[in-house]
Amino acid sequence: MSHIALVGQGVIGLTAAEALVNAGHTVTIFSKENNSSTASYGAGAYWWPHKAWPPERVSNWSATSYSVYEHLSQIPGSGVNMHRHIRYSEREDETKYALELTKDVKWLPVESLPFYAIDAFECLLPVIDVPVYMPWLKKRVRELGVSFVSKSLNSLRELEQEADFIVNCSGLEAKTLVNDNEVYPIRGQVVRVAKNPKLDTCIRMVHRDPVLTLILPRSNDILLGGTVSENTNSTEPSEQDTQEIIDRCAKILPEIADLDILGASAALRPGRFEVRLEKDLSLCQIPVIHNYGHGGSGYTIAYGCANEVVDLID
Repeated sequence: MSHIALVGQGVIGLTAAEALVNAGHTVTIFSKENNSSTASYGAGAYWWPHKAWPPERVSNWSATSYSVYEHLSQIPGSGVNMHRHIRYSEREDETKYALELTKDVKWLPVESLPFYAIDAFECLLPVIDVPVYMPWLKKRVRELGVSFVSKSLNSLRELEQEADFIVNCSGLEAKTLVNDNEVYPIRGQVVRVAKNPKLDTCIRMVHRDPVLTLILPRSNDILLGGTVSENTNSTEPSEQDTQEIIDRCAKILPEIADLDILGASAALRPGRFEVRLEKDLSLCQIPVIHNYGHGGSGYTIAYGCANEVVDLID
């Protein structure tokens, strides 16, 4: 089998590495940062497509990932749990197609809600507790034999002598690494508040950009979101965004306003007009498989994309 040089150790890179090793390949991950410094580590990670296109491919990748996460939720310590998810929309939701991929769907009345919504439903979704899942996933790929090299790359050609294939999971870095001007940042800020055991339902309100409302219970806190600011590069959390996030969440669940704030953070999602998952024979002396541009759907489509990477190499 082949030796793969894989670039990036966010959730897309680690998931692809796992799939490649399970298919019999040898994988070395090259990354300038630890996975705790990636955008994946700052995500409010639950299964649902967001800012990823085209919908036909995203739907197929999402279905694969849903099935894998169902299995992982049975593994103690994975950080994956199946949660009841309530989703409200105050505008038409272009990702509603994902509802057909979920289980235990129930439509909810909107007439008596204390806020405006044009529709509402609940279903069963995987929720990924990132501070638990990402270290668990990295440990998992290490135990499978994946090696890690700390390296800052200016070009993928620096890896031509390292492997038989290059898998490019560089996310936002692809803009400069492979000169892809279609890549752009989507800033997302989240707020962590103290855990309340009575609040155990994942809730999302679909607004018009540049905001969203997300209440995501995790093992040690509750994650609140968020922002969807395209072509904004700042990773410094904004006090104004923090307050607006709390206010939006408290409008849906008033108890949120009484919880202690533990911190806020911002990360840059790798936006693109469509996910780039394809073989490229023109860039280097060895084939390159691009796997980036997943927007806010990294966790949602990671396993489906990883399987396609394996297919392309095989």
